[in-house]
Amino acid sequence: MLVVTSEGQLRRWREHFDETFRPSVLSSSGAPQDTSPPLRPLDINDEPPTCDEVVRAVMALQIIKAPGVDLITAEMFKADLATTVDTLTPLIDKI
Repeated sequence: MLVVTSEGQLRRWREHFDETFRPSVLSSSGAPQDTSPPLRPLDINDEPPTCDEVVRAVMALQIIKAPGVDLITAEMFKADLATTVDTLTPLIDKI
C-alpha cells in the first residue's frame, strides 16, 4: 500500500519504529507484555584511578598534537611525569 499524504507517512513511520524498537507480545488478558531481556547490572569500576593508571594514560597521549583550550600539550605532561601524576591523581579523585 502506497502512503501519499504527510500524515499517512508519519503514521506509517511511527508504526515502523514502534514495531522495531518496542517489540511486545500480547498476554492472555490481551495487554501488551514486554519481551525485552531483563536489565543486568554492569560491572564498571568506579574507583578513582591509581597512580599507575594515570601514568599509563599520560604516556598514551600523542605528541605533536594541538593543545586543548587550556593550552597544555602532551609534551608538557610528559616533561615531568612525577609532578604530573602527583598533581593529576588527587584532582581526578575529587572529580
